[in-house]
Amino acid sequence: MDNVYVAVAAGLGAVMAGIFGWLESKEPFSPSKYWPTILRAGLAAFLGAVVTPVVAPVGWVVLGGAFAAGMGVDAGLKRAFGAAASNLVKK
Repeated sequence: MDNVYVAVAAGLGAVMAGIFGWLESKEPFSPSKYWPTILRAGLAAFLGAVVTPVVAPVGWVVLGGAFAAGMGVDAGLKRAFGAAASNLVKK
């Protein structure tokens, strides 16, 4: 059950990072632009659930770390995919 809590925390972190990005853009909400964030949140949740047994017993510190890691997964992958896409378009 601890894996589920960590997965939810990581997924929520990624979703929160997507919401912050949308708020920063000052554009109207577009569900089609938000789907990649949902997919990255799923990946963050999966990775969080896989890593949990290795880390430690689940407490607030682990859940907070999973939340922060989820935010990092979303932000990092968004930048990586954006850079790859811009390099492909230039060529």
